[in-house]
Amino acid sequence: MVNYESGRSGILLVEVESSADAGLIETIGRRCLWPVIAVAEQPAPALVVKVLRGGAVDFLTRPVETARLLSYFPHKPGGRRPSRGAENVPRAVGENDREGLLGVGLAGAQVQTLIEKVADTDVPVLIIGETGTGKDLVARAVHARSGRRNGPFVRVNPATIPRELLEIELFGYARGAFTGAGEDKVGKFGMASQGTLLLDGIDEMDMTLQAKLLHVLQDGEFTPIGAQEPISTDARILATTQWDLEELVENGLFREDLYYRLNVVSIRVPPLRERRKDLRRLSAEFLKRYCAKYGKKPFKLSAATRDFVSAYRWPGNVRELDSFIRRVVTCGDDRTVTTEWQSRQPLAADQHSRNMDNVYGAFDMTKEGLRQTVHHVERKLIKNVLRRNRWLRRQETEIL
Repeated sequence: MVNYESGRSGILLVEVESSADAGLIETIGRRCLWPVIAVAEQPAPALVVKVLRGGAVDFLTRPVETARLLSYFPHKPGGRRPSRGAENVPRAVGENDREGLLGVGLAGAQVQTLIEKVADTDVPVLIIGETGTGKDLVARAVHARSGRRNGPFVRVNPATIPRELLEIELFGYARGAFTGAGEDKVGKFGMASQGTLLLDGIDEMDMTLQAKLLHVLQDGEFTPIGAQEPISTDARILATTQWDLEELVENGLFREDLYYRLNVVSIRVPPLRERRKDLRRLSAEFLKRYCAKYGKKPFKLSAATRDFVSAYRWPGNVRELDSFIRRVVTCGDDRTVTTEWQSRQPLAADQHSRNMDNVYGAFDMTKEGLRQTVHHVERKLIKNVLRRNRWLRRQETEIL
């Protein structure tokens, strides 16, 4: 067991050889204020999962690079440390912070506190929340408040990129890797060096790419397609999901070892219906923004519209509220827009029919395309059943 110190910061390295040592990690983690990092030569995946579940922030394989260890210090040795008392002085709030953290209620304060705590470390962060809650903006706020703020912020959405292209997009390729590869292509991991890589919708990544991502997180390196030698990367990984990944793991839809690698720190972004205190403040902020943007004279929402904003559940969360206020400003008549918004909610059956049309129309209907279509639809079906039954697996099994 070895500890390293730098000023008031430190890390604790623990040699791990068997499952019995995982219990030691848990005991140490409860008493040690510093991050606990496990080290082994060739750990079995089951051991890695057990140790990370026990509280270690990472599991490194020997030989361990010094640069990798230094990344766990909030202020790296040799870097510029803040003057005494500067730790408590908040940084200037950037545009990403303003967009992601407009709320002033308890939920917003909790998220902001977590961002402040994790920003100046390099550990992975898993951001969880429903569609439209602003997960990507929270990720940008983490980046903007970190020591990497001057580096690149690179975003990838696995759901929007076919699997074959996603591997190229993430890792790049070497010249001559395939027909048409006339020169090297730098992937997103290469672009995010010295910065932050956001995997926006990590649950949409298939198992093969999950295994490759796990390798990057473990060893800090990746191999472009067709290349002979791996490339080191120090990109910080942030990931978002609208699902409970632990339940996806138990249902065979996500790798357990990758889940514990990503879930070093998690930030839950609450839905707007849990942030009633924020509704009027957010509405006022959006109203002010769009009046200025479209050159409109500032005005206040009518009492009827304010009541609607407070009572409506906002299934699309902040994104839907933003769209509503923007429409109010552009139309100049909040009563008409409010009436329209109340009546535009589609019937469930009509929406289901449209959704299925979209599903069938989105896939390649060749033999291989059909196989991928079936896999994709099965995956979506399981997720939707889990969500509808609030992740109660017994009910889900009976339905499926």
